[in-house]
Amino acid sequence: MDMFGDFTDIEFPQRIVEPQRQTDIVYVLYFIAPGGKPVYFYVGQSTKGLWRLDDYLSGQFSATTDFKVKQGIEYLRSQGFCSIRVKYKECRNPRNEEKAIICHLLEQGFCLLNCFPGYEYIKNRERASKRRA
Repeated sequence: MDMFGDFTDIEFPQRIVEPQRQTDIVYVLYFIAPGGKPVYFYVGQSTKGLWRLDDYLSGQFSATTDFKVKQGIEYLRSQGFCSIRVKYKECRNPRNEEKAIICHLLEQGFCLLNCFPGYEYIKNRERASKRRA
């Protein structure tokens, strides 16, 4: 059974330009490996609908997850995986759905960016300020 059978599948956008409904969604970023197999690398949820994907395009350093996902996408593209895709669906409880998908994909052996720590920009900035004081 395909866990993502009821998800909509789209190419990762260069920019969200169409008006989007702000709705609760859960989504999975992936690319297609040689041989045609999907490789899932990040699971997320949002109350902003697809507008959330725009945050990964800017990838602000001060927004740990956004930066990490943007860097992951840029790395994959630099390795020749130009077609980054998104599977998403509307849901009532996106946090629970996100957790369930993460668990499922980890059990399947996928290595997800969700599991890697990010740079703690705010904490490190505060530490630096204390050292200067």
